[in-house]
Amino acid sequence: MSCIGDVLKLYRTRFHLSQGDLAKLLDISVNFLSQVENGKKKISFTKLGDIANKLGFSQELLLLVASEPPEELDEKQKKYFNLMQDSLLQYFLKR
Repeated sequence: MSCIGDVLKLYRTRFHLSQGDLAKLLDISVNFLSQVENGKKKISFTKLGDIANKLGFSQELLLLVASEPPEELDEKQKKYFNLMQDSLLQYFLKR
């Protein structure tokens, strides 16, 4: 994953939600959600906490799923990071 917008879009499509449905669930505007999903807006840490709470997850989980592997990791460590990230994403999408 490359950003929180990608994670939200994946969640939305996995559960067959329209942008309107997810925006209502998250108590944000459809326009804001659309801009986040398309990488045009960033989410504040406070708003991320609100969104995570409404989805039943922690901020940390969302951040880990949406982040790139740290640059200081070697290739083997990046592989393990990606495996961990994939596992967290599967957990995120099963709820």
